[in-house]
Amino acid sequence: AVRSAAEVVFKVDSSFYMTDGWIDGTFYRTRSADVVRVYVSDNGINWTQVWDNPQTGATTIRIDIRSQVFSVSSYWVKIEMYADADITDVGVSDLVISSIAEHNKGAMAYLDKGVNNISVTLDNPGDLASGVAFKVTYQWKEYDGADWTIDRQESQYITASPTNFSITTGGSRVPKTESITMEVTAPPMPDGTAPAPITDLAALNPDSTTIDLTWTAPGDDWDQGRATSYDIRYSTSPINEGNWDSATQVADEPAPQTAGNTEYFTVTGLSSSTTYYFAIKTSDEGGNIAGLSNTVSETTNPPDVTPPAAITDLFAFTGTESGSADLLWSAPGDDGSTGTATGYDIRYSTSLITEANFAAATQVDGEPAPQSAGNTEWLTLTGLDWGQLYYFAIKTSDEVPNQSALSNVPSANAANLGEVTFQNGLGGYSGVQDTYLWDGQLDTFPNGASTKLTLCAYGVGDMQRPLLKFDVASIPPGTTITSAVLMLYMYEEHGGSGDYVAYETTTAWAQASATWNLAATGQSWTTSGGDYNPAAEICRVAKSPTAVDDWMSFDITAAVQQWINTPGSNLGIIIKADNESAGIANRFRSSDYVTQSLHPKLVVSDL
Repeated sequence: AVRSAAEVVFKVDSSFYMTDGWIDGTFYRTRSADVVRVYVSDNGINWTQVWDNPQTGATTIRIDIRSQVFSVSSYWVKIEMYADADITDVGVSDLVISSIAEHNKGAMAYLDKGVNNISVTLDNPGDLASGVAFKVTYQWKEYDGADWTIDRQESQYITASPTNFSITTGGSRVPKTESITMEVTAPPMPDGTAPAPITDLAALNPDSTTIDLTWTAPGDDWDQGRATSYDIRYSTSPINEGNWDSATQVADEPAPQTAGNTEYFTVTGLSSSTTYYFAIKTSDEGGNIAGLSNTVSETTNPPDVTPPAAITDLFAFTGTESGSADLLWSAPGDDGSTGTATGYDIRYSTSLITEANFAAATQVDGEPAPQSAGNTEWLTLTGLDWGQLYYFAIKTSDEVPNQSALSNVPSANAANLGEVTFQNGLGGYSGVQDTYLWDGQLDTFPNGASTKLTLCAYGVGDMQRPLLKFDVASIPPGTTITSAVLMLYMYEEHGGSGDYVAYETTTAWAQASATWNLAATGQSWTTSGGDYNPAAEICRVAKSPTAVDDWMSFDITAAVQQWINTPGSNLGIIIKADNESAGIANRFRSSDYVTQSLHPKLVVSDL
């Protein structure tokens, strides 16, 4: 008879696209004429050979099939074997076909802080034959108080569908789920070894409502591995096996660490001046429960009746923002002037605040959490009425809560304007127009869309003058300001020293069409190069050779005050060199430049 090759074919299906895959196994080939080959196909018809066994004897290998399975949801694996003599001369054992599929992370059963209840439902539960399980393994990291450094892992074996189980996570923040691995495997042998009883439970650091516990983590199997859960209980009488069930179980017990690690837990909600007894039992994933731990006791402190000290150094200042005020004070303590309090109650009113009317005053939103006693606290209040005189007061509470007496009661006027920055793109503002005039472009090629503003004094044919206008109509007429500074970001400079002079323009102009000869489309300047009064300069800035990438400032306070008092007078400003043949030049970023923070800005203050 003529021998022929034997083939075995496996199909791998997924609801999602594959991103990686490999084949593990031990392959046997006795004679050089024997054949053991592995093929992969994405359709079951056309095959790609991925391995041809070159050795005789037993060969254990991992075959990478990523390039064959990437971006497909189904693929086939074929093992081809041919024995030149006895059929037992070739074969394969311990064959494992592994795939990684891309999964929508939003649909993953990610772990949350505390107890996570998880349900696994299989579409084909009948395929879980006797002696086969579907293993689900979670790996995650827990927060240690500074970072997510505590590695945790838990596996569950699914032998029926649906199956419900829970995973309890520890740490003070939501854990980071690292991976969820699912595989078909044999179920584990029954675990008949319980965790070891805890023998070093200790109670310490009592206050009036809490007691700390510490102990060494036992193992899953006696003193090895990691147990599954703790059952921590307390009572006002000694705890033993006989009264264990009637003791009070605490909430949110920590998940066990690996055997040998030190555990810490704070029991809260206790009564003051009371002696409590504590004990623990530990369980593993097989439901085995350790014997009762040693029982310890501790007495809570008497009730906390000492309130935080009253604040005596509260200061109030006019703020730097419109309608704002700033508060400054020293943090009191939890008990008088020691420790850390729990919360502030900060209030304000347009009339003097006393103990009698404190509750009727307006409470501040977003009060800061107290710092430890003696630290400086700072708070800015906004949304107040411009110029209004306000009174401020604070009461401080501890965890009981005991509340302090009323603080001193300072007063301050809310800022009128404060310090306001007008700059296109800042806070939604879009009221800046800017361009530059060039006598080399008399009435064509307007520069309103340019990303630069050029100030140039190289004589006829190369004189360039920036034009800018800021809408300041949001400042109420009659507001008295103390300063208004125009700032231009300089990124290029040429020449030596000279003076740049700013003037108010006397003719309305349009950014999109202004040129050396034209103020707007169809409208000429009275004088080419822009209309202004040469005898009414606003300010003068000395230009000297300097490093670039810096701001050049022009004090235009007088002009802006006029615009506030008489809004219709705001026609913008023009800047030129005092001597336009001095051989000096600077380039600045315009409001069309890509980086918003470098746009021209006008900083106005009434402080």
